[in-house]
Amino acid sequence: MRIVVRADVLEKATRASLVRHFTVDELNAMAEFYSSPHGASAMRKFGAYMADVMPAVQEEMILGLDHMERQVE
Repeated sequence: MRIVVRADVLEKATRASLVRHFTVDELNAMAEFYSSPHGASAMRKFGAYMADVMPAVQEEMILGLDHMERQVE
């Protein structure tokens, strides 16, 4: 995966977005939460949650794009 995905590019984009949207206090609170037992548990479950949700998100995106294409024609 590291060959296909440029982790440095993603990390730079992630850091820039975090700084743009969150205050230092909010970032510290998030770090504290994700370091806690509840936060760590939530993060362990997040991949499975996203795996459940993404098919519906992708389907809706495809349907939305199809609808937009029909409107343009």
